[in-house]
Amino acid sequence: MEPLPARDAITPEVLARWAHRGQRRDTPAGPGDYIDHPRRVVELLVAGGVAGPEVLAAGWLHDTVEDTSWPGGQARAGQGEC
Repeated sequence: MEPLPARDAITPEVLARWAHRGQRRDTPAGPGDYIDHPRRVVELLVAGGVAGPEVLAAGWLHDTVEDTSWPGGQARAGQGEC
């Protein structure tokens, strides 16, 4: 398993990318990198005027526990849940 990035280098985006590394997600356009989903969520938040770092962090991390092997996670990537 790839080690977690150094503590001083961890941002919500870095953590989400690490947690979802190698995962794929089914989309209407076909399979894609799972990280594209949280990235799009954050883009929608920013486009809607959201700037709060806690909310943007939630956008990046909202599927980390349920869709990864993170402790307690279900590793269900690709099931189309949001």
